[in-house]
Amino acid sequence: IYTATPDGTDATKATFAKDPDAQTDPTGTFKAYFPADLYNNGTPTLLANVSEGWEDGKYNMPMYATSTTTSLSFKNLCGVLKITVTSTQLASVKCITVSSTNKAVSGAFAVDDYNAAVLTDASNIAKTVTVTYTKAVSTGGTEKVFYVAIPAQTYQNLSIAVSDGTTTKVMTTKADQDITVDRNTVYPIAFDGSLITTGTAERTGGNVKWIQLWENGPKFAEYNVGAENNNAEDDGGYFEWKDNIASSQWGSKWRMPKKTELQDLIDSCTVEWTQVNSVNGCKFTGKGAYASNSVFLPAAGYCKSGSDKENHGSEGNYWSSSPYSSSGAYGLRFNSSIPRVFSYYSRTVGYSVRAVLAE
Repeated sequence: IYTATPDGTDATKATFAKDPDAQTDPTGTFKAYFPADLYNNGTPTLLANVSEGWEDGKYNMPMYATSTTTSLSFKNLCGVLKITVTSTQLASVKCITVSSTNKAVSGAFAVDDYNAAVLTDASNIAKTVTVTYTKAVSTGGTEKVFYVAIPAQTYQNLSIAVSDGTTTKVMTTKADQDITVDRNTVYPIAFDGSLITTGTAERTGGNVKWIQLWENGPKFAEYNVGAENNNAEDDGGYFEWKDNIASSQWGSKWRMPKKTELQDLIDSCTVEWTQVNSVNGCKFTGKGAYASNSVFLPAAGYCKSGSDKENHGSEGNYWSSSPYSSSGAYGLRFNSSIPRVFSYYSRTVGYSVRAVLAE
């Protein structure tokens, strides 16, 4: 462990990777990574989730040094975005997520001849990096400046999402504009968060977080109608079909999604069969400016009148507000293989409901 002290006070540590005889063998070399968690379980990794304290003018740039001794000269591995957020946009900032449609921004890396971090392992990279501050940072009466390090690459649709923990605002570069980031360079960005992609709304008995997953798309509730613990992985209730279930349960600010909106959920998102807290289900993640947003729908199965749950954990069934026939209606069905919008023939079977905001 090497303590980097550029001003004599910084106690942040770096980690060595070295040959066993590096201190005695002239051909042996130290490879040092700063900060210490950059050398993640023996693999140099630009972390997808970074937690740090905020100080005015301070940012933790990933750095690298190599030497045959412990006298080290660290070089910056990345470029850095200098993001200015005003108090009129958000009163405070809890986290910032940067993503791109064409390039990964975190994951395993190697250091090239120019001392730049180059992402290397396709199975261990991500198109987002999120910096979360240990305490929400007030933007004060004017503005605050935040720094996020990203690899030196040419990006398209570079997206910056700033959140106060409840509301997220997003800005994205123009689709036809390349953004080239160089190593060891700071890029000032005046944040224009006109796009709001998450928030909260009232429901009967409390509030619900909503998440938007594509441009002009509906705002999906974070959890199912009837969820006892208000968690995304909760089954929620099982309802016979009525087109007003959401509003009758949660109030007039909520409605059931339309058939077309459930189809768009499949077509406009990255769909992944996964688990949340050991519960099977489908995760739907937005793309582009919405890449930091996702909703999880548990595989709650279904219930017939007077019977126990069926296909619980292996299948999800979600009503839409769209009728199919006098006795049937449309809905979303998914399992580990494929999601699809399906015409359910019986309105008397109990399926799940994921409400959307009524606007």
